[in-house]
Amino acid sequence: MTKEELAEILDERPIGHEVTKEEEKLAAENQLVVIYGASDDLCEMRGAIDDEFDCFGGGDIDCKELPGTLTAIWGEGDADWTYETNLPHAKFRVYDDDDDGSLYCVGIVIDLKMNRFEHRGYVLIQQSAPNNDGGFDVHIESEDSPFSLDFSSDTLVDEEKAKGLIDDFIKFVQINPLTRALSELTFDDDYNND
Repeated sequence: MTKEELAEILDERPIGHEVTKEEEKLAAENQLVVIYGASDDLCEMRGAIDDEFDCFGGGDIDCKELPGTLTAIWGEGDADWTYETNLPHAKFRVYDDDDDGSLYCVGIVIDLKMNRFEHRGYVLIQQSAPNNDGGFDVHIESEDSPFSLDFSSDTLVDEEKAKGLIDDFIKFVQINPLTRALSELTFDDDYNND
């Protein structure tokens, strides 16, 4: 099952009936995470991740199991809850069960099926499902470096190829005069654009 297929199944449900136990199990089996808002202060996750996060008024969700960022947004736009993420996702709608049936939440389904490799302080993440061009999206980053790289590969990488790609990226950053100069720049805390 894909994230799009599950989102289509979940679409247009009322509050309190966002996902059934059977759908949670199906999501977990397919490494999918269903994310939606509850009340005015909770971000719920079901499926491959089963957890709940406090997010009164919205904000960044600190979920270590997600390989990317997730921000809950409260009270902006047509729905009470919406979400922003840098991970591939599909959207579904949850409606208020009161008389007017207003849009309560635009939830998301995230696919965790991806290749993730760590080497020399860098992380390479590759989506295991092809993108619109038939390639596989790849991202390389490190918490200790201001540089990252995004590209598309014709094939899925294995651990050996991932290490080679990371090594090549590190060499490029180290020998390229522009990246070396940029990495050595520091800014005073009082710097502004005035």
